[in-house]
Amino acid sequence: MSQNNKPLVSVIIPTYNAGAVIDRCLTSVVNQTHTNLQIICCDDCSSDDTYQKLLAWTEKDSRITVMQNEVNSRAAFSRNRCIKMTEGKYVAQIDDDDYCEPDRIERQVRFLEDNPAY
Repeated sequence: MSQNNKPLVSVIIPTYNAGAVIDRCLTSVVNQTHTNLQIICCDDCSSDDTYQKLLAWTEKDSRITVMQNEVNSRAAFSRNRCIKMTEGKYVAQIDDDDYCEPDRIERQVRFLEDNPAY
């Protein structure tokens, strides 16, 4: 726990050639009402501007970490690389072409905290 006793949530985002949509995705993550986040992005050797956009995001938000695979290795490999870097009590995954409602993580954390059997 930290940040107002809210658990750290690690958000993982494997990505490939998502230059057209990655900004929308990351905007929805960084603007969550639950702000105690670690955001880990793994670019799978995109041939568009995805990696450059991810690097620009690290300048805007210190919660974001970016890595890039040495060779294109597919989503599962990228996802597993992200998971290895997680430090949160919980892990949330979002696809690079998706976005979150502003309270998604807050609602999920509340449910998990209220229902420890899960």
